[in-house]
Amino acid sequence: MTSSLGQAVADKLRAAANERVEERVRLRDATLWGPPGTAEIANRLGWLTIAERVLAEVDDLRAFADGVRGEGMRDVVLLGMGGSSLAPEVLRRCFEPRPGHPRLQVLDSTDAAAVRAVGESVDVKRTLFLVSSKSGGTIEPLSLFSHFWSLHGRGENYAAITDPGSGLEQLAKAHGFRRVFHGDPEIGGRYSALSVFGMVPGALIGVDVAALLRAAPEAWQTPLRSAPGAAGQDGSGEASLPAAIWLGVALSALARAGRDKLTFVISGTLPGLGLWLEQLVAESTGKRETGILPVAEEPLGALGDYGEDRVFAYLPDVLQPDPQLDAHAQALAQDGHPVITLPTRGPGDLGRVFMLWELAVAVAGPTCSRPRTPPRGCWPTSSAGTSSRASPPQTPTRRRRGWPRPRHRATWRSWATCGPPRTSTRRSPSCAGRCAGPPRRRPRSATARASCTPPASSTRAGRRSVASCSCSTTSRRTSRSRERGTASRR
Repeated sequence: MTSSLGQAVADKLRAAANERVEERVRLRDATLWGPPGTAEIANRLGWLTIAERVLAEVDDLRAFADGVRGEGMRDVVLLGMGGSSLAPEVLRRCFEPRPGHPRLQVLDSTDAAAVRAVGESVDVKRTLFLVSSKSGGTIEPLSLFSHFWSLHGRGENYAAITDPGSGLEQLAKAHGFRRVFHGDPEIGGRYSALSVFGMVPGALIGVDVAALLRAAPEAWQTPLRSAPGAAGQDGSGEASLPAAIWLGVALSALARAGRDKLTFVISGTLPGLGLWLEQLVAESTGKRETGILPVAEEPLGALGDYGEDRVFAYLPDVLQPDPQLDAHAQALAQDGHPVITLPTRGPGDLGRVFMLWELAVAVAGPTCSRPRTPPRGCWPTSSAGTSSRASPPQTPTRRRRGWPRPRHRATWRSWATCGPPRTSTRRSPSCAGRCAGPPRRRPRSATARASCTPPASSTRAGRRSVASCSCSTTSRRTSRSRERGTASRR
């Protein structure tokens, strides 16, 4: 990286050492992330010790997996969303099922085609459906459960992972689920990879979850090195801080300096890891409109494709080197981009990698003070799942004539740069072009409501009913206005 960025990182590292960031993280000092008494901080730090606690339950997890396998279950279908599904998806894609163990499928979509494809690919009578939801009230996994229960309503084919006392636990008991695994209420969903939310699916497909859990504390000793050819690294503060703390502080300093688009370049032996990292970073640092915007699974581009808002995290597999990725990372560093290299040892090292990034993101979050902006290109309304090419204008383009007035600034910017959405025409989408003017508010009077009731012959699925929109109300109001105008002229 350039000398100015290197100096910014060094200054931030010295400040972190003076503020005892490492010690406060180890002691679970909630004031590192907010004022004393701030809700959902002190009671959300269970992830710091979860690996040791779940390690004591490994024998139970293995016994459960052996029982499922002994009954001839061929498949495990996990029904979950977000943090409850991303870590299992990483394990599914990184590890092949061991011989004799069921294969894992992660269903995190309510798309009818996706649900149908999973249902057709398994024998529901020989499948364990794992309903996973921390809150126990997430509508997507509960809806998926209802669907598969209608196909095969036998409690022995279902298990649940949820926090104690949740609605999902009550549902599981009412339906006679095979087992209910309790999560730690002091862990947020995106920090639950090393809890039962990640380890139960891993144990079912034969992953050595004990090895993953034992490797997690090694995150405190992970070596970090700058990319070859990087400049401005004087080593200030590096020796006094653990690797994970160093990473979080460095990402924070770079974000404050304008390098707030964290782009992951990950070895092909760790598929799916970028998606997990994307959610971890986007949700953890996106509070109060400040933070770091992650860019995951973006195809490698030419040096000129990247703007001066990028910082790269390179995760190579030292056991299976990739010369192309190594050359790309080196070229980025020589071009002046910050490149932080975090060597891994393949899928078996995921326990350490999970913990390292949880620590780093937790440290980076409270020290970021630069308002986040999307990468160059489209201005999205959310930080997750966006990638970029070109730098956005510092001031949004003026609203064009005929565009609807935005309800919030983010939508305005996205329309100003990328063009209006297809449904932002002046005519109501439900009218299919039959209205002569802009859509009206829903009428409040009983007479007006009755006039908007679709006729019995209307096709609701095709949205062809003119009466279902505001046309009739608009026409009646227009005729009344004309009558009043005629009467006044008389």
